Amino acid sequence: MFIRIIKDSKNPYGISFKLIDSLCIDFEKNRPSSNYENAIVAGIEIDKDYRPVRYYYKEGDTDNYATGQTEIIPADQIIHIYKKEFIGQVRGFSEICASIDSLKQLDDYAIAELFAAKIAACQNVFYERTGNTAGDWMDQEEGEDKGEFLSAMSPGESSIVPKGYTVKSISPNHPNTNFSGFVKAIVKRIASSVGVSYNRLAHDYEAVNYSSLREASIDEAKTYSNIQQFFVDNWKTFEYELFLKSYLMNFDTSLKPSKLKDYLNYNFICRKDGLFDPAKEIIAVERRLKLGLSNPIIELESMGYDPEEVVQGWVRWNELLKTHNITFKDDGESLPLDAVNQFNEESSHPEDE
Repeated sequence: MFIRIIKDSKNPYGISFKLIDSLCIDFEKNRPSSNYENAIVAGIEIDKDYRPVRYYYKEGDTDNYATGQTEIIPADQIIHIYKKEFIGQVRGFSEICASIDSLKQLDDYAIAELFAAKIAACQNVFYERTGNTAGDWMDQEEGEDKGEFLSAMSPGESSIVPKGYTVKSISPNHPNTNFSGFVKAIVKRIASSVGVSYNRLAHDYEAVNYSSLREASIDEAKTYSNIQQFFVDNWKTFEYELFLKSYLMNFDTSLKPSKLKDYLNYNFICRKDGLFDPAKEIIAVERRLKLGLSNPIIELESMGYDPEEVVQGWVRWNELLKTHNITFKDDGESLPLDAVNQFNEESSHPEDE
């Protein structure tokens, strides 16, 4: 991902960020390094320490990439986001690259199987000349039943084929019974390359159970959490700091530039998906808090909530209750874990009741 920093922007904040299509960074432009020039690798000029110096941006239109004029953009105006997999890497690549060949094979096989199934739907008939005829069937004497070649068939119809020929029927065995197994194997490879489960990627829940789904959900949650943190570290942090500095210099605000260090004391809280088993997870949180192994701030942030917003929400809620003269009684008793397990078991197997 390439993001261009546009300072002195026309908006009130004095800064904006523009996404650049990665194909517009001229990946065909390359140059070896010399004593007088830096190397250019896939449209990025780098120094001897592999640090970017300039980016070669080639304009394009909606139909074609890199067809217009080339603009050289200084590196301090570009935020280049990618995962570095090896020393000296200059540009990034998608995790789906590991499955490109598998995707192509799957597409080719699916097309071939489709054509084979179409052919199989039309049962073909071929005529084979036998060895007990002296000449062509058209050389038979007048008055004999010459028969005819079949060009179309109808249900219940019977015909006589020409003398000296026998009928051969060709019935291809399609659709192939191994087709679904092949597709499943390929999709599993693709799912593995991008860090998600096969069942969610293919929407195939035919042979799953609670335990397997839970394990897959936990693994996927770790994958998504790593991706979120990667974007926080490589994009949101830079965006916020650049925006804040420009905001303080260009916008009429009560914030004081002298307190910039205080304003930079922040923390991005990533959104989290819902818990796979909320009842058990909530009881686990409750026990960690009672044992002093955690605190409300850690638990709230781990679920994707901002602790300050949660507290402010409770303040507003209590004020709203007072305004309408409403009270709630809390009996203070939490549901025991055994009861939760029994409830989940009954919900998972209602047929046993």
